[in-house]
Amino acid sequence: MNEFKEIFSESIKDEKPQSVKELLDLEIEKIKNKVKPEFIKINSDLSGVLKIQKGDLVVLAARPSIGKSAFELQLSIDIAFYNQSVLSFSLEMKNEQLMQRILSNLSDTTLDSIRERNFTPEQTLTLEKKLKKHLEELEIYFVDKTFSLNHLKDITIKHKNEKGLDVLMIDYLQLMKVANKNRNLEIGAITLELKSFAKEADVAIILLSQLSREVEKRPDKRPILSDLRDSGSIEQDADTVIFLYRDEYYNEFTEYKNILEVIIKKQRQGKLAVIPMYYNYETQKISSIEKRC
Repeated sequence: MNEFKEIFSESIKDEKPQSVKELLDLEIEKIKNKVKPEFIKINSDLSGVLKIQKGDLVVLAARPSIGKSAFELQLSIDIAFYNQSVLSFSLEMKNEQLMQRILSNLSDTTLDSIRERNFTPEQTLTLEKKLKKHLEELEIYFVDKTFSLNHLKDITIKHKNEKGLDVLMIDYLQLMKVANKNRNLEIGAITLELKSFAKEADVAIILLSQLSREVEKRPDKRPILSDLRDSGSIEQDADTVIFLYRDEYYNEFTEYKNILEVIIKKQRQGKLAVIPMYYNYETQKISSIEKRC
């Protein structure tokens, strides 16, 4: 309990409480002026379904090899499409690996080809012309070093002050550390502090997380909220919980080849939903089933 008291005490600000009357006046004014809520824009089938606002903590969870990192990169691209800035901390992959995945995604070139760099000069020039202008316009930034939570927050604030920032991505929760806590308290402290930080920094945080092995023990492997690994506080602190599921991973002869289910299992600002999307493993692109590539 002392650990949580420390986090709360650090985040206390000298702010005057607002009365119900003041808040009511503000809301009535917004209604009169038809002020719409500001959600993070997403250039995909998730638009209008996944409602993320600055100050939200979104947890994106799946079992290993389902497609968390690919989905995170696709979401970064789809958010940056609308001139929104994304900062991504990868505790698992290096910047070079992330850039290779983006090149594969945007050029519709297999990831293996990008990794092997086996292109003729003409192919290289074509690839560069195709991507250079588009990539230069995407406000996506990567950090691939492992830092303490406080250091991560410092880098984020500095980046926001210099470049602006809408969405912070962290891949992934179980690789983060807070000193002197058992595992459950550690996870709880991290998610609680990240939720507070999202509000204070006025950014949306999308936090990737592993799921427990309990998923594997059920006939239906689609995740449920109790599968969130290490601590129930993940579910409690998150504004939105998204699970990923691929039937093909578990059933070799499934009819749902290359289909990634995006399962919105908790959403304070919107409805629960399941959105099937097309997952091209070779290019790491996740897109509408109608626009599969």
